[in-house]
Amino acid sequence: MEENCSRTLSTTSSVVLASLNGISGILTITGNSVILLALYKTPSLKTISNYFVGSLACADLSVGLLANSLYVALSGFVSLREIQGLKNAETVVWLLTTTATTFQFVFCCS
Repeated sequence: MEENCSRTLSTTSSVVLASLNGISGILTITGNSVILLALYKTPSLKTISNYFVGSLACADLSVGLLANSLYVALSGFVSLREIQGLKNAETVVWLLTTTATTFQFVFCCS
């Protein structure tokens, strides 16, 4: 059985990946910004439970701002060997933002 596995992305794959991550990042930033703005501007929403929702929105906002931006930057490169430092930074940001979001979600729902 012949394996056809290389560490390079085709141009089409790079464009699709960058587009999906860009759209996802914009939707994440917009949605969580609206939630935070609503919590800030509406006095009746300033309850203890909504502070946890706001904290979760902040954690998700960091995913949209940091992680998705790095994904878009990474997908512009065809070869992953050339950008190992950026790939390592993306891995660290992904771990931090995913952990923060997961912990906020678990804490908010428990």
